[in-house]
Order: sequence, then structure tokens, then C-alpha cells
Amino acid sequence: MENKLLKQFGLMVNELSNTTSNNNKKDILHKWGKAQPDLLTLMEYIYSDYKKYYVTSKNCKKKNELCNENYLGDLFTMLDNLDNRVWTGHEAISYVNGFVHNHSEYEDLIWRIIDRDMKCRVSTSLINKVFPNTIPVFKVALADTYKPGMVDFENEMWLCSRKLDGVRCVAMIDEAGDVKFYSRGGNEFLTLDNVKKDLQKLNLKSVVLDGELCIVDEDGNEDFQSVMKEINKKNHTIDNPLFQIFDFLTLDDFNSQEGETELGMRLTFLRAALSPDSYDGKPVEHLKVLEQLWVKDSDSFQVMFDQATNNNWEGLMLRKNCEYKGKRSKDLLKVKKFYDEEYTVKKAEFGSLRYVKEGKEVEEEMLSNIVIEHKGNEVGVGSGFTIEERKLFFDNPEKLVGKTVTIQYFEESKNKDGEYSLRFPVVKHIYESGRNC
Repeated sequence: MENKLLKQFGLMVNELSNTTSNNNKKDILHKWGKAQPDLLTLMEYIYSDYKKYYVTSKNCKKKNELCNENYLGDLFTMLDNLDNRVWTGHEAISYVNGFVHNHSEYEDLIWRIIDRDMKCRVSTSLINKVFPNTIPVFKVALADTYKPGMVDFENEMWLCSRKLDGVRCVAMIDEAGDVKFYSRGGNEFLTLDNVKKDLQKLNLKSVVLDGELCIVDEDGNEDFQSVMKEINKKNHTIDNPLFQIFDFLTLDDFNSQEGETELGMRLTFLRAALSPDSYDGKPVEHLKVLEQLWVKDSDSFQVMFDQATNNNWEGLMLRKNCEYKGKRSKDLLKVKKFYDEEYTVKKAEFGSLRYVKEGKEVEEEMLSNIVIEHKGNEVGVGSGFTIEERKLFFDNPEKLVGKTVTIQYFEESKNKDGEYSLRFPVVKHIYESGRNC
């Protein structure tokens, strides 16, 4: 059986190698795939993003003294044992070399399968065009960079969250309830048994949870260096991971890279899945639904932007309330890039502001914003001051006017009249005695 499969595989690969025409390659794939369905299965084993064999022809040949000639299993069983890490290290090399030894006339073809490369210029997309959905493709939603004018907060529905400082993690739960974790590039994480135990308490099947894997310190801050040290450690389980989840999909939607359910409803399903009422036993310790807030308008986004700046967050993420797209798109935006520049305060402006004092909302006259000059144009900056600072500078404007300040802003803007301004400017620092360091 193995020799027949490998012989047919060799004939198909030879035909594919002898043409550069994609149309000819499609015809060849169609001919062989229709006549020999096992070849389609073999191509899935070679091209699937979900298959990893953890050995290569190079390291097997380098250790050719490791050779279990008694292995009489079939090709697919061998590949499954490698993929599922039933065999690892020297044992895996020994079984592969044994299989090659027992089918030596097809050695080159077996190495192509192990290396997951048919070496005949046939891509996953070409195979899937001939036989749709034959090769499962691992693709995640990726963010574009936010730029002014990209988002109409007043007429579109967007959610905003803090940009986490962790590792992107996709938890895939199959139809049997088995859980596997993957990086954004499709590499499996094997250190998340504690997260897996929590997910299994939810009794979920055929779903995908997309989020960020973090290690959080005593102050609640993500420790990026720690998670990077531990996430790919061999024979290791992370003690205190926190999987912060921001999307919830069906397995079919994830595999097809598109869905029909809007983000708001997907998050409703997510919160229901993680509700204590939905499962028995103790609350999960390593799972958290990431807080995402609706952005009502540009002003509310400004408030979130100020919060990100004041708390030294890495940035913000904006997600449009729309159907899922498993690719890079403008429905998912990262707000991360800020600029710092120094200016002299030209004047201070005052006004009546409302705030909460001792549990009650009060209104007082205080500093509302400062005015700086950017490329010959006056720009007002009202963010970055505490209530105490606003009161201080209202009583003592001389402590502010004429002083040097550092302004952090997202982008320079220019209107139709050619006047420059700054988008989302925030006062980052005031140099009371001038800038001297």
C-alpha cells in the first residue's frame, strides 16, 4: 500500500515539475486527485498549517546511525505520531530513518514529505482552487495602523481596548472538546496546560478564542519579558498565565477566514461562555474577557487616548463592529505611534469644568487648556493635566505661561486652508525652570 501511494505521488510530482503553467498544474492536480483521493490526503499532510513534524531531512540524515528498521507502520501513522509528538527527539529520528530504510527507493519523496515541500512550485492556494478547502489554512485577523480620517466614530460602531503587552494566542477547541494553542503564525504553544484546564471547564466545542497570553505582575501589569521566556520553554508549564480573550468564533468561521456574526454579538457569546453560570466548579483563574468599550464619538476616543497616555499603556486597539475577517484589514486598527515635541506655552485659557469631589459632581473655574505654536499656527492642548494642576495654574498662570512643555501627539494634521494642527495632543511634561536635560 505504501509503495503504491509513494509511486503515484512520485508520478504526480514529476508531472507537476515538468510544467511552469499554473493551468497545466491545475489539470494535473485534478486528474490525480480525482483518481487517487489518498494523494489529496497526503497533500494536506504536506501543506496544512496545522501539521508540524519537528524533524527535518537534514537532521535525520545527520543522525543516520539512529534507525529503527523494525518500524513497519504506514506513512500517515508515522506523520501523525510526529505531529502529535508521540515520538520526539532521537526516537522520532530513529522511526523516520527506519521508514526511509524500508522504502529506500522512494527516499527523496519521503524527505519532501517530511520537509513539507513537494518542490514542484505548487502552492496551497493552487491546490485549494482545484479542490476547495482541501488544505486548512491558519490565518488570524491582523491590525492595520490607525491614521487620521480612517475612522468615522460618529457614524460607525467601534470598540476600543487597551493594547496588551503579551503574546498573541489562538485557542482552538475541536468538535471533541480538545484544546490546542497557536501563535499568530500557526506555531503550537505547549506550555499552557493551566489555561487548557480552565477552558475544558467551559465544555466548549468547535470554537476558537482569540486573545493575548500574558503574565501579570503584582500590580496588574503585563510582564512581556517573562511571557517571552516561558511561552516556548521545553517540557514546561507556565504557572500563572492569563489568557485575555478579545474575540470568539466558530471553528468554521476561523477556518474559512470569514463569518457573518458581528463583533458585538460574538462578545456577547464570549461573556456567556465565561459566565460562572455556564459551568460547574470553581471559577476559572487563567481566563479573562478583555474589556472593550464602545466609542460613541471622537470625544470619547480622546478620553480613552488620554487614559492610555496617562497610564503609559503600549497603545489602544480599535475593532469595528462587523463580521470577522481572518486577514489584515482596516476593521482592526492599532493606535500605537506617538510623537514627542517641545513647545513654549504662549498663553493659558480658563473655563468652568465639572469633576467628582468627595463622591459628588462639582463645577469650578480652572485651567481648561494651553496654547502653543506649531508651524506658525496656534494649537490648543487641554489634555494631560490633573485637577490639582488645573487649579494651581488657574491661581498662578505665571507658573505655566512662557514655560517649556513636552507635548505628545499622534499625528500632525493639515486643513484645507493649509493650517497645521496636532491630532490628540497631550501635555506630557512641564519644565518649570526651563529645559535643561
